[in-house]
Amino acid sequence: MRVLGLVCACALAALAGCSSLSSRPAIEGIVYGTQPYDDLPVPTGFTFDDSDRSWAYTLYENSPLNLRSCVLRYEGDRDVGQLMNWYAGQMPEHGWQKVSETKDADGRRVTLVYKRESEEAIIDIVREIGLRRTEPYTVLTLRLGVAPVAAVAGVEDAGGEAGAYERSADGK
Repeated sequence: MRVLGLVCACALAALAGCSSLSSRPAIEGIVYGTQPYDDLPVPTGFTFDDSDRSWAYTLYENSPLNLRSCVLRYEGDRDVGQLMNWYAGQMPEHGWQKVSETKDADGRRVTLVYKRESEEAIIDIVREIGLRRTEPYTVLTLRLGVAPVAAVAGVEDAGGEAGAYERSADGK
């Protein structure tokens, strides 16, 4: 019986270091389940989703070629309109300038786009009702990247056209 216990303990120890058990892809530079950027504000009362849906990537940090990219997901219970007003005040305090705002017809989903230097922040605010819970809740998703990330995400620029990345992908 002791031998069986020892074999099980050794097997468990060997599997503990095995990366194939993780659902997270091992890509150098990507960090999962963290909130690395303090210039993307989040209202109090929102819980960070530390699953694979939230990730951040930074390359050449603190250099002229600094590249940051992330998708950060939060859940909380605030009205979409309240969050729009909150971001209208908070983002400029962090150096972001509003580019666009898109609302759906029933007011349950809003996409805000902000720009600062060569970076673009896309904030999706979605009021969910009863998908996983009995009470309504709000999902807040922050996306950060260089300007072409907006075209990939399907957001239009201020001129009403898709971003340059999407146009060049079509060859036009």
